[in-house]
This record gives sequence, C-alpha cells and structure tokens, in this order.
Amino acid sequence: LVGGGVKELFIYEDGSGLAWTWTDGTDWKQAIVSSAGYTGTALLGSILLLFRRTRRGPTIGSIGLGVAMLMSCALYVRNGFGIGIITTMGIV
Repeated sequence: LVGGGVKELFIYEDGSGLAWTWTDGTDWKQAIVSSAGYTGTALLGSILLLFRRTRRGPTIGSIGLGVAMLMSCALYVRNGFGIGIITTMGIV
C-alpha cells in the first residue's frame, strides 16, 4: 500500500520475531509500516469473526488462513524455527 515490502521475517522460539522491511524512506510511510503488525492482527481477527456467520464460513476461513500462512512462510520466513512452526500450523 505504501510502496514497500518485507525482505525477511524471523520468528523465534520465545514468541518474538523480527521483520526486515523496506520503503522509499519517507517518514509517514515508515510509520505506517511500523504499525502494520498491530493493525494487521486486528484486521485479520475481524475477518475471521465475519467467517463465523455462515455454516461453511469457519472451514473456508481456516483453509484460507492456512494457505496464507504457507505462502508467507515460503516468501518471507528465513529461519529454521519459523519455517517449521508456521508450516506445521498452516497445514494443521
């Protein structure tokens, strides 16, 4: 949305992580990218709540979330623990 992207994503055993991102350097774009983790979590939670409204919604939402996790793992995650845990969670 702001003309940047994710270079690498590291997920550690203690639940913490580190995301290397890039933008063109404008301050307001860096502010949007730095707050995207919190905003993204709230947005994903609200979307998952919307999927609960229909009979097949939870199944479709869970499959979509699993596919998104596997895609993000393939594209961004760069450490062994992160690859193992995100792949396992995405498949299950």
